[in-house]
Amino acid sequence: MTNVQCSLYITILKTMHLLGKFIVQEFILHLLVINLKKISNIYNVCLATQSSLERLYSLVEVTDHWKASVSVSVFIGGSDFPLLKSYISYLRHCFPRIRDYVTFHLAFSPDHPPIEDDFTFILNQNCANLKKCSKNWCNTELKRLRNGKRKFYIDIIPSYGITERLDEFLETVQCEKLCAYVIPVYEIDDKVIFPEDKSMLVNYTKHGLARPFHDKIYKLAQASTDYKRWEENDDHENDFIYVSHTAKYKDTYEPFFVVLDTAPLYDERFIGYGCTRNTQAYEMNAAGYEFQVLSPVFACHWHFQTLKEDYYPWRNKQLRVNYKKVSQFKSEIKARYPTEKNKETKPKEEK
Repeated sequence: MTNVQCSLYITILKTMHLLGKFIVQEFILHLLVINLKKISNIYNVCLATQSSLERLYSLVEVTDHWKASVSVSVFIGGSDFPLLKSYISYLRHCFPRIRDYVTFHLAFSPDHPPIEDDFTFILNQNCANLKKCSKNWCNTELKRLRNGKRKFYIDIIPSYGITERLDEFLETVQCEKLCAYVIPVYEIDDKVIFPEDKSMLVNYTKHGLARPFHDKIYKLAQASTDYKRWEENDDHENDFIYVSHTAKYKDTYEPFFVVLDTAPLYDERFIGYGCTRNTQAYEMNAAGYEFQVLSPVFACHWHFQTLKEDYYPWRNKQLRVNYKKVSQFKSEIKARYPTEKNKETKPKEEK
């Protein structure tokens, strides 16, 4: 057991959700020992991700794979704020990469602001007890953040060596148009080890130990990536990143990608689950972006997701509300981009 005294310094920002329903980026925790300037001089890439309190333990594996800076947005209710502070302090104490290279951004409803208290506190925790600690402390409902951080979810783990190779690729790639570089994401069985490279991942798929992300939840959302084509590309032993192929955009596409922050943001009229990533991709397609699928890099999500175990009833309610707004959104996109090429029908409602 370790007795650690931790301090978290907070700067208040005033960034309101465009509809006034959420403060999406209110507090930034300025951690005591951060080498962000140093790491930014080494890498030109940053991983932006989002989490709930209960999922923060995934950050340990993420930072083990990702060597550049990480920006994490966390949705938090007022009563859970002391728990979040304690857990972040624990992570920072036990994992130097989190302490040195990760910044945390909070988002919350104006109706439930963080509880104000003394930001210096004593924390007794065993550094070998990460996951148990997380499960005992955290009982918050998983929620998603949106424009605060818009690239990855925290429990999606990048492949080994991706930081260096991605940085080299972005320095040399010639993009003739507007490009978004898609990272294929797979669900992997809990019993296997994280794949060391693409060939191991492809072998997992052949033995039923890996499958495309959301394959059983909503297959159309990832279909444009064309995982079969990516898997059959036999150049996967190459150490350098290359474009495997350009995805054929379809209306329901929800890719995970690397892109400059000049790309369109999520449209904030869509609240909660559904119609966030696919409407962003819709606007990007209308604006002329190409979705270029990268190889041999990838990312993985632990656990095979199913409708029965992972698709909660509240999601359908949020989807129904959001789908009613899609038609108006698409009309606005067509007016905003006169050469808009997205002529697909509206996404099919998930069941």
